[in-house]
Amino acid sequence: MHNQTLLATELSTPVRRKQRGTHDRATVNTILDEGLVCHVGFVHEGMPIVLPTAYVRIGDHVYLHGAPANRMFNALASGADGCLTVTLVDALVLAKTAGHHSLNYRSVTLFGKGRRVTDRAELAAAFRGIVEATLPGRYQRTHAAAEIDFMATLVIAFPIEEGAAKVRDLQPTDEPETAVDFVGVVPVTQQVERATAVPDSPMPMPHLSAIFRVRDHEVDALRAVLGQAFGWGPRGDLIVRDRISRYRRAEPSGWFGVHAQRDAQSAPELAAGGGCLTFGEIAYLGLVGVLPAFQRRGIGRILMERLMRYADARGAETLLLDASAAGAPLYLSMGFMTTDETWVFSSEATASTANGASSSPRVRAATAADREAILALDRQAYGADRTRLLDACLTDGRALVHEQGGFCIAQDAYIGPLVAAQKDVAAELLDAALALPFSRPPEVLTRASQPFMPQLLAARGLRHARSLKHMQKGGALRPPRPLLCSPQSLATG
Repeated sequence: MHNQTLLATELSTPVRRKQRGTHDRATVNTILDEGLVCHVGFVHEGMPIVLPTAYVRIGDHVYLHGAPANRMFNALASGADGCLTVTLVDALVLAKTAGHHSLNYRSVTLFGKGRRVTDRAELAAAFRGIVEATLPGRYQRTHAAAEIDFMATLVIAFPIEEGAAKVRDLQPTDEPETAVDFVGVVPVTQQVERATAVPDSPMPMPHLSAIFRVRDHEVDALRAVLGQAFGWGPRGDLIVRDRISRYRRAEPSGWFGVHAQRDAQSAPELAAGGGCLTFGEIAYLGLVGVLPAFQRRGIGRILMERLMRYADARGAETLLLDASAAGAPLYLSMGFMTTDETWVFSSEATASTANGASSSPRVRAATAADREAILALDRQAYGADRTRLLDACLTDGRALVHEQGGFCIAQDAYIGPLVAAQKDVAAELLDAALALPFSRPPEVLTRASQPFMPQLLAARGLRHARSLKHMQKGGALRPPRPLLCSPQSLATG
C-alpha cells in the first residue's frame, strides 16, 4: 500500500460540507470495491461528456475496459485529463420540510490521467477483475480472456492518487415544524432477483447471485443465518447476536452476506455471511458461516475472497483467523498457513465460586480512568491498535485490572482478552473473572504456544473442549504473544 491518504488539492478538496469529506485511502478503496458502475468525465472536441462504465479496483488503480472506437476510452488513452466518480445510495432521508429531504450516500471522486494497458499479465488481471467485481466466482466458470479479447478491447488504468470520498450518514436535519407524515430514514439496497437461464445454458441457475455489505436493517437476518450455519441453539443465537452487534460497532463496514438461489425456481436468499475487523496492518477474519443447504458450492471461498479484498482495501497486510478442522483445508488452499493452535476451554458452571475461585485484593473492577492503560497494554500484547474493538468490549463487558499490570474482560459467555506478564497475575485475574456470574458456562481461549495459561485453566477445572488452527496469510510471521494469555474471541483474536 502506498500513501494512506490521497493527494489533497484545491480541486479535490470538498467545498460544501467539508466535514463529510475525507482523503483517507482506505475509505476510498472500500467505496470503490462496493460499487459496480462509475461515471467518467472527459472533454471531447471542446464539449464535456460524462459516461457510465463498469470498473474494478486493483491495488492503486481503477481499471476500465471498452471498445477501441469508444471516444471516452480513446480520450483517456491519449492522456487527456479525466474525472471518475462512484456513488452508493444508502438511504432516503425523509424530513418534515421539502427543503431538507436528502440522501445518505457514500461517494468517491478521482482526478487524473488514464494509461492504456498493454502488458498481457495486467490485461488478464483487469479482465478477470471486472468479471469478478460484477459477480464473484464467475470468471473461473467462463472461457478466460484470450489474445483476441485483448486485441478487441481497450483497457485503461486510472490512478487512485488525487481525489476524495464524501459520506453522509445522518438522520433528517429539519426546521422545528410539526411533522405531517413519516419522518426518518428509508434504507436503500441493491437486490438481485431470480436468474433466468437462456435456452442453451448448461446450468439452470448461476453459481452465485451476489455479495453485499450487511447494513443495520439486515443484521437480524445475518444472525439467523450464522446461528443455523454453526448449528447453535437458542443460547448460541444469543451469543451471535451480542457479538455481531459489538463487532459491527467496532467496524460496521466489514460484514458481508451472500444471496444465492437454492434452485432454479427459488428467489435469491441470504445463504452465508461473515466479517472482518482491521487493526492497521492486521486483519482478523471470523464468524464466516454458510447455510447447510448451500455448502459445497464454493460460496465459502467466494465470501472469504471478498473479506480478503476488504482487508486489502483497508491497508491490512497480515490476515489472521482461527479455523475448524472442516474449514482449515479451504484456508490452506487460499494461501493461509498454520502458525499455532487455539485451544477452547469450557467451564461447567455459570460461576466458579463453587469451585474455590477467590478474588485477590490486587484485582479490582476497571474504571474509565483505566482505559488508556488497558489500550496501551493490549497494543503491546497484540501487536496492533484495537481501540475500536476494545472500546466496544469495555462498554458491554466487565473489565478487571491488576495492580501489578494486567487486565481481563469478561464478555457474554467468554473470558478474554486476558493480558498479563506474570503467571500469578494471570491466575488472579482469571480467578476474579471466573467468580463473576455468566448466562451460560463461560469459555476461555488460549494458544498452544502460551507458556502457562493452559495449566492454569486445567487446574481450575476447565476442560479442553476443542482445538482450532491459528492461521496467517501475508506479512511477517507473527511470533507467539506471551503477554496475550487469552484472546478476545475466535472472530477477533
